[in-house]
Amino acid sequence: MKQKLLIFLLILSLSLSVSAKNVKIAIASVDQAWMSPERSVELVKENAAKASKDGAELIVFSESFIGGYPYWQYINPSIDLNTNYEKYLEFYNAAITKDGKEMKKLQSYAKKYKIAMVIPFNEKNEDANYKSIYNSAVFISKKGVIKHITRKTRASHTEKMFWSEPRDPDIRVVELAGINVTYNSCWQTYLPLVRAIQYAQGAQLMVVGTQDQGEEWNSFIKSVALEGHVYLASVTQMYQWKEMSDKDPKLATDFKKVMNDVFGQVPPKIQSGDGMLIDPWGKVVAKGESMKSNIVYGVINTDENVKSSMYKDSSSNYRLPVDLYYRGRQYLKDGFPVDEIIK
Repeated sequence: MKQKLLIFLLILSLSLSVSAKNVKIAIASVDQAWMSPERSVELVKENAAKASKDGAELIVFSESFIGGYPYWQYINPSIDLNTNYEKYLEFYNAAITKDGKEMKKLQSYAKKYKIAMVIPFNEKNEDANYKSIYNSAVFISKKGVIKHITRKTRASHTEKMFWSEPRDPDIRVVELAGINVTYNSCWQTYLPLVRAIQYAQGAQLMVVGTQDQGEEWNSFIKSVALEGHVYLASVTQMYQWKEMSDKDPKLATDFKKVMNDVFGQVPPKIQSGDGMLIDPWGKVVAKGESMKSNIVYGVINTDENVKSSMYKDSSSNYRLPVDLYYRGRQYLKDGFPVDEIIK
């Protein structure tokens, strides 16, 4: 009996060592093209080609990489419906559809360069009643196959004037380049229930596209990586001022004034472009230089994830397996994920 047990443990050990994999990922901490889907798609192509050449198997981009961020929400009061609707239509026209020509190009680049991608984009959707824009992200495999599209659960603050709230955000974990990957758009990362759903589905890498930067944000995301025992790739948006001034000179002028009033200076770029990779112990293992357009590379060891948070509640106390629901959709029952990892 003891000999059989030793043989079993040896086989288990060998199987675990074989399944472990080091995956090089690329965090595209690069200048974005604001309100220009065509140039944004070209930036994806350029950075995917470079990352693939440098040996990366997966590349991730920042929030609303295609379409851009609705900076008017920092300037125009929410009650100013006429102005905001005019800007909303501009924002809508700069968004893309989930099955349009831009998306097909993105798929072709993933296939051409044999690199998986997580690309956040503004998704326009028109039904019989109104036009919607979702803060979405697409997961594309090395073969150029769209594995999944997720939508941000809800916009933050006055972002609600521009981004719609989806009926089904479809928070999932997707296998890309041998890693179980999930995505959160900016402040969605703060929602304990969303994180619990992602941990329960076996996430190994949480990608966060964000506007946030600085020590407060960095401390928070380190705690998330440690809480879920996952790798976390954070990438902040970044634009040249010319991007905004060329398309909306008044917005650029007003926004510079806001930045000066709040921070006492006008920064050299809009947002900092910070890119970093944090390991499951909350340690920063790769970090780019703020305000510098570059690709940050890091290596993920898939054996370093024990999925320990599956039985934790939002206060990090261990709990008995219970049913977990999100907007009526069942994700976890009796401690086991209902939604399987998308292969």
